[in-house]
Amino acid sequence: MPLPTDAEPVVASMQAKGWIVRLGSVFSSSGGTPAAIRVTVAAFDDERSATFAKDLVDTLASLEA
Repeated sequence: MPLPTDAEPVVASMQAKGWIVRLGSVFSSSGGTPAAIRVTVAAFDDERSATFAKDLVDTLASLEA
């Protein structure tokens, strides 16, 4: 999932909220450090998806402040 900001603080914040996310750079074939996170959503239902989205929006908003 691409991000509008550096991924490291996003990963740290989301992990503190109980989500398992990884830096997108771990999965980059180019060796670069994309501003992205890796999220596996296969087991997400609608409620869990909405909660994740809210937590991500809150995280991004807090990092912009």
